[in-house]
Amino acid sequence: MPGPAPKRDSERRRTNKPVTGWNKTPEGGWRFDKIPVAPDGTTAAGKKTWKLWFSSWWAHWWELEDVPQIELALRMWERAQSDPQAVTKFQALADALGLTPKGRYSLRLLPPDEDEGEDEKPAEVRRLKVVDKPA
Repeated sequence: MPGPAPKRDSERRRTNKPVTGWNKTPEGGWRFDKIPVAPDGTTAAGKKTWKLWFSSWWAHWWELEDVPQIELALRMWERAQSDPQAVTKFQALADALGLTPKGRYSLRLLPPDEDEGEDEKPAEVRRLKVVDKPA
């Protein structure tokens, strides 16, 4: 193998394993009393999108302080419907809010019915066999 040999455990700078757990979402969407009213001047499609965003499972993770940013995302979404150049600006904000699959993955959000690594099993459980290398 190319490169230097791995360092001994006592010589490594980082000895702990990085913690990157997933956030399990409880059932339901927006966790506060009422869904906020869509901003003034919103189109019918925008109002439908607003309701859809707040009723989806990832809205559980939003705080009341996030509402102005979500309003901005809605305005950018409406603008992106007619201006292709606005799509990239909307995409970045949508990722940060968890509106896209990429954003939810980056925020480590799991839907209510999924568990982290539920299909991953150790080799003993899967009964894998170790085979010898061919001669």
